[in-house]
Amino acid sequence: MTTQTLHIRLFGLLELTCGNRLLPLPSSTRTRSLLAYLIYHHDRPIPRDRLAGLFWPERPDARARRALSNALWQIRRALGPAADRLVTERIAVIFALRSGDRLDVEEFEAGIKGCAEKDATGDALSACLLELGQAVTIYRADLLEEIYDDWVLLERERLRESYLRALERLLALHKQIGDYDQALVDAQRLVAADPLYETAHRELMRLYHLLGRPQAAIKQFALLCDLLRDELGSMPGQSSIALYREIAAALDEDARSHLPIAAPPPPLLRDLAHLPFIGRTSERATLLDELRAVKQDHGGWALIEGDAGVGKTRLAMEIIADARWRGFHVGIGAAEPVTTPAPYSLLTQSIAGLLTPLRVSQLSALIEPHCLSSIAMLFPTVSELIPDLPPVPELPLERQQERLWEGLARCIAALTTAAPLLLVLEDIHWADDRSLIAIRNLLPRLRHTRLLILLTCRIAETQTRPIVRDTLEELDRILPACRIRLDPLNIGQTVTLVQRALGTADQGTEFAARLWGETNGNPLFLVETLKSLLERGQLAPSPDGGWLLPSLDAPLPVPASIQALVNERVAHLPPALRAVLELVAVLGQDADFPVLSRTGDADPAALLPALEELEQRGFLIETESRYCFEHDRIREIIYQNIPPHRQERLHRRAGDALEALHPERIASLALHFDRGGMHEKALTYILQVAEQAQAVYDYETALTHYERALELSGDDTPIRWQVLVAQEKTFYQLGRWDDDTKALDELARLAESFPDPLYRAQALLLAGRHESVVGDPRRALALLEESLDLTRAAGEQHLLGQALIESAHAHWRMGNVGECRAAVEEAQAIFHRIGDRRWERTASNILVSLHLGLTGDYGQALSYGRESRRLANELGDSYAVAVDEGNIALAQALLGDYSAAREAIEASLAFVTRVGDRYSESAFHVFEAIIWRGLGDLERAYASARRALELCRRASNPNFEIEALGWLGRIEMEQDNIRQALHWFEQAVQVARTHSQAQDWAEQLSHLALAHSRLGDHETALRLSDEALATMEAEMETSDRLKLVYFERAHILAAAQGQRAALPVLERAYRVLMSVADRISDPALRRSFLERVAENRAIAAAYERGYLPLPPRRQKARLPSLSAPYGRPLRDDEFVTVTWTIAAPEDDEVAGKAARRRHRLLRLLREADAQSAAPTVTALAQALGVSERTIKRDLAALRAAGHAVRTRGSRRQRS
Repeated sequence: MTTQTLHIRLFGLLELTCGNRLLPLPSSTRTRSLLAYLIYHHDRPIPRDRLAGLFWPERPDARARRALSNALWQIRRALGPAADRLVTERIAVIFALRSGDRLDVEEFEAGIKGCAEKDATGDALSACLLELGQAVTIYRADLLEEIYDDWVLLERERLRESYLRALERLLALHKQIGDYDQALVDAQRLVAADPLYETAHRELMRLYHLLGRPQAAIKQFALLCDLLRDELGSMPGQSSIALYREIAAALDEDARSHLPIAAPPPPLLRDLAHLPFIGRTSERATLLDELRAVKQDHGGWALIEGDAGVGKTRLAMEIIADARWRGFHVGIGAAEPVTTPAPYSLLTQSIAGLLTPLRVSQLSALIEPHCLSSIAMLFPTVSELIPDLPPVPELPLERQQERLWEGLARCIAALTTAAPLLLVLEDIHWADDRSLIAIRNLLPRLRHTRLLILLTCRIAETQTRPIVRDTLEELDRILPACRIRLDPLNIGQTVTLVQRALGTADQGTEFAARLWGETNGNPLFLVETLKSLLERGQLAPSPDGGWLLPSLDAPLPVPASIQALVNERVAHLPPALRAVLELVAVLGQDADFPVLSRTGDADPAALLPALEELEQRGFLIETESRYCFEHDRIREIIYQNIPPHRQERLHRRAGDALEALHPERIASLALHFDRGGMHEKALTYILQVAEQAQAVYDYETALTHYERALELSGDDTPIRWQVLVAQEKTFYQLGRWDDDTKALDELARLAESFPDPLYRAQALLLAGRHESVVGDPRRALALLEESLDLTRAAGEQHLLGQALIESAHAHWRMGNVGECRAAVEEAQAIFHRIGDRRWERTASNILVSLHLGLTGDYGQALSYGRESRRLANELGDSYAVAVDEGNIALAQALLGDYSAAREAIEASLAFVTRVGDRYSESAFHVFEAIIWRGLGDLERAYASARRALELCRRASNPNFEIEALGWLGRIEMEQDNIRQALHWFEQAVQVARTHSQAQDWAEQLSHLALAHSRLGDHETALRLSDEALATMEAEMETSDRLKLVYFERAHILAAAQGQRAALPVLERAYRVLMSVADRISDPALRRSFLERVAENRAIAAAYERGYLPLPPRRQKARLPSLSAPYGRPLRDDEFVTVTWTIAAPEDDEVAGKAARRRHRLLRLLREADAQSAAPTVTALAQALGVSERTIKRDLAALRAAGHAVRTRGSRRQRS
């Protein structure tokens, strides 16, 4: 018998349905409560003693157990066909649900579990909306509303809260997708479920207003007023009243005559943010359009510009509120005029608040760990919440910044998957340079995300900072902006502002018009003037509820400027209040209460009333974490008016307070101690800020701090030396050679003042390094030799090792291969002996490059590559491991071990691609092309070279751009696409010439000469080959590259003048080949190098035969496809066009005419099969120029030898 499913409803009245039959319930309320309890705790054994004590606590144990047994009997009888769900045991009772049974509470909680908190987009958002919609529909009423036992009450309240949160979530999601009609339904349900929930009423008011039903919004506010008055004896909060007034202000006067709330007392102009928002209707609408576009993945940026005090911040605040209400996440940053900003401070301010533990955990799932590692330098929260992040691998200077921008872009893009994002960057005219540069680089990467960047700036200040102006112009070129220029208020808007600020609608029109004339409609000037008049008593409330206004006959006492007005207001403050105001101006973003109380003269008990009074007077506002001015312009004016001696004292005290409370705020500490005249402490923190700037690749800011540190160091030579060394290193990294020379000159002079000769040794080392890169390598060697003598005499091993490394670079530049190798090997031994693994790996890596690039000893390159990889693994440097794997792959490829090389390059290429190192990625794709070509897969080799070329051009990697172009040409040559090869070689020659790469130029010129020879232009080929050979011979005596130039020269001579003319050059190519081979000490590697590398094998074979074979001969053929049917004529689409090799140089190595023909036949069959073609015997006979009978005999011989050959048999093709 099939068990019927049971459907149980606990929301509302208890209800059980078995199949299609509604089951009767026990008549006793207590028994129904017991049944509900068992169902609610289903599939769990519940002790009988607990049930008896819970439901019959007033009875003795025995009677309670009997009552329980009787109640269970009644439940079993009521369950009828579902009675098997009730399992009664001697000591416990279980209500067991069967497969297919449904319980509404479980379905409700399952529906909200995955959607109540998590962010969703796309298909996940649609699924979330569906699940939440179904869940809230299940909640038909509160849990078991007829039962009032204690066990029910707690669960009822918990589920009710879940229901309300689910409705709020559903409302937020419908707003996020712009479905405001459905959002209105959600808000109505929320209000119905919780009539005293004021936030829900405000949501309903906003939605009515947004949907063009302002009267309904006003009625909703009236309903809220009635509910709160009747139920709680209170009025709505300020947020609800402010929203009501905003909606009411949009209605005509006649329509507002019945509004349900009286005008409040005047706000005393305490807070600019809570004054009415006047005008700017079109500007706000434009920005709302931008928010709507962002929801459709059209990221962009917008700019609000205007004069100081014109209302930029106020408009931005309105847009922030609009965005949040529409489901945006919002990040806010503001630059400050008084402080020296830390690198990226504006950008980090705006993003740091978004990196909650939840968001960081989401980022860890969405982006790679290396991206999180790169941004952890800017956002310590990331590394605190994800402590096992991999270390940031070291990259060359030019790629470090790119990695940081890529990490930032990936982070921001991931944040936009959770919800659309608004980043507000205020006052960019004061922004730090790195934030501005970062914005330029982030915007192109984020234009297709749900991100809007909103900038504000003052017009005048922007013109004085070229970097701000250039940034805005660059952003406009990348993506045209929504630019909004705010003008002062007109006279009508001024009248409205004044009347609403004073809470009157029928007074003050002429007074407001006069104010407009005095202030030119600047909102900040207007409000500050009103505050000043109020404080003087020239503007005062009248007994009848209106205002006593200044006489129309008397001139208004309005100063000529906002600066004069603010100074006048400050001058009227009591000294104690003025002192607190000045302290807040000095502290800026550090003005939290603990710092203020520790810095100021007043004790905490007196400080709080002072801060409160300054708020009441409209100077300060209180945020979640600190006190700040209502407008930055007010802070500027107050700070500038503090006497210098008092500024110094306040900064000094601020530094002391911050050092005790917030020692991590090193930028603020450096600023306050510097301006406070405490130079020794300032110097300490300035150097820390410089180091921090370098850690995030902000070298210009680091140099600014080093300059200040030098000014403060005075005659302290050890400190001055420390700063100069750091400064010189930065100049060197940036390639600022003139500045580097000046720093080196000063280091040299300073070294003479130390009795320790190691200072001079270090100065000489740094000067030698400079000369080696941009000067005369001979001069570099002289300087480094002197440094080596001093370090050897002093026994300073680490400095000695570094000097040897720099000597090796100078020898390399001069082409002194032996001396270069000896210096590096000595340095490697020193670093190994003193246990410096990082420098030991650096030495090993130089030896890898030396043997790959100069000596041609690929066996040694492979050995040193493996040693370098071992050291990188010991250091835990995954990036270095990947680079070493790439070098190992190249060495293996040059030795002919292509399979091993392929494994190595795949691992290293995957890593550098993942970390965003485009430079190494481009190089490794060149290596990959070499490997695929060695494996015989020309299609993949060509694809890898094309990818390498694209990346080289994006990453400005000219060395490997030349290589990529050269390999593209060589692959085209091997496929007989000579003219296309010519195109690639010409580009390679041009890039090499532009970048003064002599050896690369000569090698590519030789390839170009061979291409001209293959086209029959022997005169051009000989001329270009002459130039290439002359340059290459002047650059190096024996190298792997010279071998190839000789071999190509021999081919050109053979084609132009005959084999006899080519043989001497062929002999030179062979001698160079064997010279390189003799350097490979491992016999197996030497054999692989000679036999498995195609060029080497061809040179050796040609030399042994005494002549140069003709180049491969290929032709195209139209053959049936492998899948083509038999028994009927084939359609055109059942043929494929293949390219196969009719003759190749390797054919000459096969002895015997028949064996050579069968060798060629087998190659044709394999090439046809690789291109999905099945050649006929006729096509094979035509290709090889023999009879079909001969082909059939050869095919039989190949099959007998064990070769799997496939043709379409002996049938002739039919078109």
